[in-house]
Amino acid sequence: CSSDLFDQVIFVTVPRLAHRRQIQNEIMQQLSFQRVGYLDSYSEDEMAALIYEALTRMKVLLLLDDVWKIINLHEIGIPNPGANNSCWLVLASRSLDVCRAMAGREIEMDVLSEVESWGLLCNQVGGEVDSPDIEPYAEAIAKECHGSPLIISAVASALRLKGSVMEWKFA
Repeated sequence: CSSDLFDQVIFVTVPRLAHRRQIQNEIMQQLSFQRVGYLDSYSEDEMAALIYEALTRMKVLLLLDDVWKIINLHEIGIPNPGANNSCWLVLASRSLDVCRAMAGREIEMDVLSEVESWGLLCNQVGGEVDSPDIEPYAEAIAKECHGSPLIISAVASALRLKGSVMEWKFA
């Protein structure tokens, strides 16, 4: 895997009582639609169309973490993952029912400790994390992955060979 694998990695921690608009706003902000006030002028259906268009025209890894209930991906604007588009979806949930209902493939895993998470990220990324300027951001990223080996590996793949502090800061 290399940093050329995806044009963008979007990581959304889904709130337990998530609303459609919250998830859409988080995705839009990470797609560089930064002005939230500007986004407020769109309906949820218009936001879904904008998200769908953006996610289908570039190679995107979308990580939905901590999903507590079944989400209608189509209503959010997330295309069905598959051979017809370049949007890849990783869903992390503690609920097997949610995974079974939403995912095409199910992988059950135990979570890693903070030490194990940090070790996995370092192993996957390589020497970039040794930089004193990058290390604090790398540590924060490892903690944000909440011990999920799959998410740590996916994020590490996207950040491998990224030597710019700014790229790590905004990851």
